[in-house]
Amino acid sequence: MKKLTRRSFLEKTTVAGLATLASHAHSKSHAAEKTHPLDGIERENIRITDITVTPLSYVDPTGNLWRHGSRMIWKSDAAPCRIYTNQGIIGIGEGTPYASPDKIKAYTETVLKPMLIGKNPWDAVRMRQVDASHFVHTASWAGVDVALWDIIGRVKNKPVYELLSVDGNPQPRLHMYASGGVEHEWYNKGADFLVTE
Repeated sequence: MKKLTRRSFLEKTTVAGLATLASHAHSKSHAAEKTHPLDGIERENIRITDITVTPLSYVDPTGNLWRHGSRMIWKSDAAPCRIYTNQGIIGIGEGTPYASPDKIKAYTETVLKPMLIGKNPWDAVRMRQVDASHFVHTASWAGVDVALWDIIGRVKNKPVYELLSVDGNPQPRLHMYASGGVEHEWYNKGADFLVTE
């Protein structure tokens, strides 16, 4: 076995350290070149054939689904979007129902659907143009966008969080935030109720 001297140790560790730095810089430069999550993800031959939105509502029989301050919320809405493809893959997504499910359905099916039918999901994701001043437009595009990424993830057999990682370092865990006080009974032992909630 060859004796390790201080000089040979420093030479070996310096070379290894420089190689690691060069590799890291190389990967960073490639990550910097990636300007869109789809950059570098091989495109597939798949086409959008149909887009639907199904307005859903749940009405609580007690009339007391949840409370917000002094308001009683008696129903909950949803506007799931489904995008169908010629490969039989269906993407499902929802942005927010708060722009009114009926309005989201109308905008998606009269404006977005004609624009996207026949398009490849890879192209459709890049077509997203949102007028932030119109909540219905943003809510509709959000549902479509989630459904498109669902399709791409299914085609590539990868979780979407991996596909969205432009730096090549996807994080499988994230910090969650939860708020309380949504059902705060401010009128009847409110502090006790809040602690329980």
